[in-house]
Amino acid sequence: MNKITYLRKQSFTKYFISLLLFISGLYFLIYAHLFFGMVFTVIGFCMLITEGSQIDFEHKMYRNIRSVFGIHIGKWQKLPTFDYVTVFKTIEGKKISVATASTIMRDEVYLINLFYEGSKHITFYKSEDKDDAFKMAMHFGRLLNLRILDSTEQQSIWVE
Repeated sequence: MNKITYLRKQSFTKYFISLLLFISGLYFLIYAHLFFGMVFTVIGFCMLITEGSQIDFEHKMYRNIRSVFGIHIGKWQKLPTFDYVTVFKTIEGKKISVATASTIMRDEVYLINLFYEGSKHITFYKSEDKDDAFKMAMHFGRLLNLRILDSTEQQSIWVE
């Protein structure tokens, strides 16, 4: 595998609503009202865009991407020489608002960071499953010949 592409996961509900808005917008654009068609199409299209990253090991390049309908857009940059891979546990908050009430949902997530030049890093992968995160970290470690640092607990340890 010479290229790894990671896209943040979208909930089925958000994807379905986005697609519905986009298709409805196209319908309104063609058959009904130009203004409503443009509004629904643009809103649906913007909601369909997902972010992520892509690494091309063959050409030693990486890019942060925005993707819609399988089309990836982003500027390629030279892949730095990485020192090590970390699996880092953190809490991710999502704000949910309904009319007069709002709450913040907090989830544990695992980030795969590739460190270079001491403390600089690039986050290439995010997962809610610890095993999946370590599987991807091992993959990066093998491909780039790097050591893996487990930073999921209070005391960080090197994985052999």
